[in-house]
Amino acid sequence: MIFIRVSPMAVLIIVLQLAIAAPAVAELHGGAMAGGSLSWLDPPGTMMSTERYADITEGAFISMSIGSRITIQPSVILSRRGGTYPRMSSYPSGELAEFHGADYRIDYYEFPLLVRYCIVQGNCVRPELIVGPAWCSIRNSRVESSSYWSGTWARGHDTALFIGIGVSAWAGEALWGIDVLYRAPMTSPSENHLFPEAEVEGVSVMLRVGI
Repeated sequence: MIFIRVSPMAVLIIVLQLAIAAPAVAELHGGAMAGGSLSWLDPPGTMMSTERYADITEGAFISMSIGSRITIQPSVILSRRGGTYPRMSSYPSGELAEFHGADYRIDYYEFPLLVRYCIVQGNCVRPELIVGPAWCSIRNSRVESSSYWSGTWARGHDTALFIGIGVSAWAGEALWGIDVLYRAPMTSPSENHLFPEAEVEGVSVMLRVGI
């Protein structure tokens, strides 16, 4: 997938400038979120990507309302992402053909810092645009096929930019919301030449409940 690369630090600086330039924090809320994700591995510089992998995600968030339209939302998300290489030649070199159908899995702690912008202000439902960088710590990784198994193939972390849309609403004292987020990779988790260097892309649907 074609994506304009942006430095994670540059995105973080922009987010922090928005927070500093905005009025004082008006509201503070927190809660939990859960949902599902669809992810795949995309080797840079090629048109090849893995088959999609589906799994569940869960986490917690804090939301800080700044003004009437902007909300800053730091979060922690536990996710498992990955993909399956379906070809006999799983690598550009054509070697290690025993990796046909190899499954790649990465367990993450993802720490996105999201900015939510309310498109239309209403009394009940707030449609929002969402964007923000994420630092993603790798808890565990593995690659497995019918003839091979290996653990810890990925390095300690990677980075991503989350982009999406969401809806927030109040029901009594509870805050409800649903988000659709695309995970655009900014760095690759792999530095090992034995395995293909690939970026982790994905789409998540998350339900938020807070107070």
